[in-house]
Amino acid sequence: MLEALKESEARFRAIADDAPVMIWVTGENGADDYHSRLWLETTGQAAEQAAGNGWLNAVHPDDRNAVERVFYQAFDLRKPVRMEYRLKRAGGGSIWVIDIGQPRFASDGTFLGFVGIALDITERRNAEQERLLAQKQIHHMARHDALTGLPNRQFLREEFERLSGPIAPGTRIAILCLDLDGFKAINDAYGRATGDLLLRHVAERLRNFLKQYDMICRLSGDEFVVLRVGINSNAEARLLAQQLIHVIEATYELAGTHVDLQVVVGLATASKSDQSLDELIKTAGIALDRAKTGGGGTFVQYEPQMDADLKAKQRMKVSLRHALAKGELEVRYQPLANLRTGQITTFEALARWPHPERGQVSPAEFIAVAEETGLIGPLGEWNLRQACTEAVKWPAYVSVAVNLSPLQFRNPQLASTVRNILEDTGLDASRLQLEITESVLLDECDSNLQTLKEIRQLGVIVAIDDFGTGYSSLSYLRTFPFDKIKVDRSFIANLPKSKESLAIVRAVAAAHSVSSPQWKASSARTNSTR
Repeated sequence: MLEALKESEARFRAIADDAPVMIWVTGENGADDYHSRLWLETTGQAAEQAAGNGWLNAVHPDDRNAVERVFYQAFDLRKPVRMEYRLKRAGGGSIWVIDIGQPRFASDGTFLGFVGIALDITERRNAEQERLLAQKQIHHMARHDALTGLPNRQFLREEFERLSGPIAPGTRIAILCLDLDGFKAINDAYGRATGDLLLRHVAERLRNFLKQYDMICRLSGDEFVVLRVGINSNAEARLLAQQLIHVIEATYELAGTHVDLQVVVGLATASKSDQSLDELIKTAGIALDRAKTGGGGTFVQYEPQMDADLKAKQRMKVSLRHALAKGELEVRYQPLANLRTGQITTFEALARWPHPERGQVSPAEFIAVAEETGLIGPLGEWNLRQACTEAVKWPAYVSVAVNLSPLQFRNPQLASTVRNILEDTGLDASRLQLEITESVLLDECDSNLQTLKEIRQLGVIVAIDDFGTGYSSLSYLRTFPFDKIKVDRSFIANLPKSKESLAIVRAVAAAHSVSSPQWKASSARTNSTR
């Protein structure tokens, strides 16, 4: 019997030593008394080193305590064991194994010990780690801005409850929306790479200034959001807005170039239960839109009336779009006469809106809405077409004047639109006068000047209206050969008594006479199409 057992054990060890897995066997006392050749080669242990409890020395130090506890617990309970851990590898490094042990019993039920196999699963574990790392990276990318590394709206939304939950009773949450005023001009002047560098610098300044418990994210483009919890008063939130403006507006040095940047801030506060994060951002965004009208360095705190104003503006936008589509707008014509002859020479085309419910809507109201909501292009084109269509019916010596909004110059096809309307209506180009304001020469000046040149090449008369009300400069009159200057009423109201006004008007006339002898004075109006 003993010889048979020895022969059986020899056969087992011969088979185990050739097996592609690591095999181990313990005695009934729990000490290991056999390890296959692959185990010994993999771990670099000699058979004597691995015997007894020596095999634990091959386990990675970080895993040893857990492995020892799990295996000896299984031995005491005489139940199967399965565990993943790291083994130190001969020559350095480690491998991951899955180790499976089973209790052995004799035919009469006597406990004989354990037998187990260990499989190298390093490739699988590495693949899992790579997958987990990729998932973490994807998770991070989905919640952070790639350019600045700041959290995005999704991350802020997920963190909002955690951040706002523990705030002290009686305190509030502040949301500040920041828009970089002048960023587009810097981006256009120095290139996108400089613009991206500027955004990273802004993000870094905000990180360094804000407190550890504040949240900052980049919403899109040049717009950022700051969330602070636990403020004690609206005054504290307004102080934060002023501080953010001060921090951001300090001069930047970008690759040897010094640039100045301004910022506008919209601010909203609420208790935790008042509004969701998206609602807070929306209200701060409404305040931001209001702040933009004040220019750089301005902050505005949200008030409920702003929301009502915005909704009213949206209703007017929908109504105005409907009126344009249904032909409910009208064009009225204001005559301009030659003071020497008394003969009418021009009619100025003025858009009017007889609203079916509100009555006559002031042009100052609906033109502003059209400009803010992107309807000024269709409205301006409609007004021009209507005016040219009507002017064809007039005597040949009578012209028609149409105002152009500065925003219409954002359409690179403006000159083509004017040409097409003249061709469609049959109006001679010399009978059309297009009036612009000085802001056209400030906004995208190069492209706007090119558009003006293309319009003038059609034979259209180009006039500058309300001269002196904006950023007036006589140098503008040398920038483009205007056919007509309409001096603002404020300069002619006291003529000829006011020597100062008379000097200004004479200077304008002198500056313009080089390119064109034609000039006139006009009254500032609120009934134009601007």
